[in-house]
Amino acid sequence: FVHLEEIVLSPSHILTGLQFTKFHNRIAIKLQETKINEGKNGAYHMDEHSRKWIDPKDFNENNYYGIEGANRLINGHAAGLDPESFITGAALIKFHDRLSIKLMTSFEQL
Repeated sequence: FVHLEEIVLSPSHILTGLQFTKFHNRIAIKLQETKINEGKNGAYHMDEHSRKWIDPKDFNENNYYGIEGANRLINGHAAGLDPESFITGAALIKFHDRLSIKLMTSFEQL
């Protein structure tokens, strides 16, 4: 089974890692976030001591689907950002009959 929960980063944090993980009987993702601070001249820098992993939490009947069977496929296209921006969250999603990934950015409101 594939876990479909959206994981959103804390405010003023950026995505610095993404990892597949086992969540009960499901495959899921967890995200690593790092705080960013605006420095002199408007340049941003990461606070390396703030790195932490965010694990999936919401195990309910609406947050999964099965991928067994020949008609279940994985979307192999790269997920990109247009316009370029910070990634603020991610989720595995069911897109028609395919497993795909959704990226949330600083330009997108949930």
